[in-house]
Amino acid sequence: MSGWGGPLDWDRLYREYLASRKVDASGWARYDLVPPTPVLHTLGAPTTEDLEWLIAGLRDERKWFVGFLLRRAPKISDVFLEPLLDAGIAEMEASAGPRYTRVCLDHEFDRVRMRNHLYSVIERGDDNQKAGAVYCLYGLGRGFGNGSEWDEGSVVRDLPLEIHRAEVLLRTFLETKHRLLRCAILVTLPFDLMRYPEELRPLVGRTIASAADSEDEHERWLIRYRGARGTAEHNRIGAERPEPRRL
Repeated sequence: MSGWGGPLDWDRLYREYLASRKVDASGWARYDLVPPTPVLHTLGAPTTEDLEWLIAGLRDERKWFVGFLLRRAPKISDVFLEPLLDAGIAEMEASAGPRYTRVCLDHEFDRVRMRNHLYSVIERGDDNQKAGAVYCLYGLGRGFGNGSEWDEGSVVRDLPLEIHRAEVLLRTFLETKHRLLRCAILVTLPFDLMRYPEELRPLVGRTIASAADSEDEHERWLIRYRGARGTAEHNRIGAERPEPRRL
């Protein structure tokens, strides 16, 4: 890629990225491509043609490559916010999805916009999309359940909206049989009743009872583990985690 000039050839760069793949003795793969500085700076002010290729790439098998570039750029356009979150949602997985959320956070994108987009998917998407969106919400690190939403001095200012959103997650859990979506909600919400406003506590109790009575072993373990946070039992229950099973 040295001496790169003229319009950017994203296809060529993608081929070089694939060719740079190395697998170590433990089986982990890495990519040794060093993207040219002009390419990385382009991501702060991409052309229409650049955006077409990059956003399309976030929707198919090129998404890891596009994420690779966006993570390394000194600055990226906020036009990538929703495509990055959508790429994370499509992963439907607790570790892979939040990698795209992390790119948004690293580039200091607006957390309110990020939360608004994720909750719009949680309220209107199908169950697969909802599960991916909840995992991305968890990946924000200060979504509902990862902060002190009702505490004095909380970063959350619109409490009626946050109460509504907590209710959406609780009702979604109770209304679905989708295992991955239920597990995503269990790892995202807190289960200390005192963390909730009084009007939500009956819903929280129903959610806890539903998970504790689930036919799914992992759900039963998750509600015990989450409920034991801050107690001496937490580590012991964590060590009892059942082997995950595929959907």
